[in-house]
Amino acid sequence: MISPGATGWTLDAESLHVRRAGREVLSGASLHIRPGDCLSIIGPNGCGKTTLLLALLGLLTPHRGHVRLNGVEMHQVSARQRGRFAALVPQGGPPPSAFRVADVVAAGRFPHIPPLRAMSRADEQAVSAAMERCGIAALAHRPIDAVSAGERQNAMLASALAQDPQLLLLDEPDTALDPGRQIDLLARLREWRESGRSLVLVSHDLHLPALLGGRCIGMRNGRVVIDGTTAEVLRSEALRGVFDAEFQEVTDAAGRRLILPRW
Repeated sequence: MISPGATGWTLDAESLHVRRAGREVLSGASLHIRPGDCLSIIGPNGCGKTTLLLALLGLLTPHRGHVRLNGVEMHQVSARQRGRFAALVPQGGPPPSAFRVADVVAAGRFPHIPPLRAMSRADEQAVSAAMERCGIAALAHRPIDAVSAGERQNAMLASALAQDPQLLLLDEPDTALDPGRQIDLLARLREWRESGRSLVLVSHDLHLPALLGGRCIGMRNGRVVIDGTTAEVLRSEALRGVFDAEFQEVTDAAGRRLILPRW
C-alpha cells in the first residue's frame, strides 16, 4: 500500500520513452518531483509535454524507462491510490454532457469514497469548498454543457482541488480563461504552493511559470533540452533553443522582467 503524505513521497521518472500511434513522442525524459516542488513544462506544439504528464500519472506506460512512486512503478499503482496522490486538470475541460457542474466537481472525490457508498458530509463539504475557491458555486446546478469553456475549465480545476491530492498536474489551464480568471488561477496555484504540495504545469503562457517560480524544463522533439530555475530557462537565448524563435526581455513599470516574442 502506498500512502504518500505531505512530506513523505518521491516521484521519479527515469529515461522515459513513450510511443503513441506507433510513433515515439517522448525520448529519454527524466525528472524527479518531491513535496513542495513547482515544475513548469514549456515547448512547441507536439513536443511531448502532454504525453509526459500522462506518463507521470501512470495513464501511459513507457515502452522503456520508469515512473516510480515511492519506488513502485506508477502504472502498477491502483487508480484509487493514484487518485489520492495526484490529480490532473486536462486541456479544454470536460466534454459536453448532461452532468451538472456540481457532478463534475464531485467526481474528484471518487478516490476517497468506498465502493458502493454515497458521498459523506465531509465529501460534500470538500466539493462545496472547491467550487467556492474556483468561483463557480453559482453554477453548481447548471449542465456542464451550458457553461462557457472557461467555466468548464474552472470546474475541472475545482474537481482536482476537491480530490485533495499531494500533486496537481495541469495542462495549459489558462487557455480558455479571461484575464480576471487568469489572475484568480494564479492566486489558486500560489495558494497550492504555499500549502507545501507539489505542482506540475504545462503552459504556453511564459508569464505563468515566471510568476510561479520554481523549476522549468524546456522540451523539443520529445526530449528535455533544458532544465533549470525559471529565471535560468526563461531567457531569450535559452528560449531560442526551445522554440527556434526570437525573444526579447523587457522590464515593465513595476520593475518586473517580462519575456516576449520578437515579432
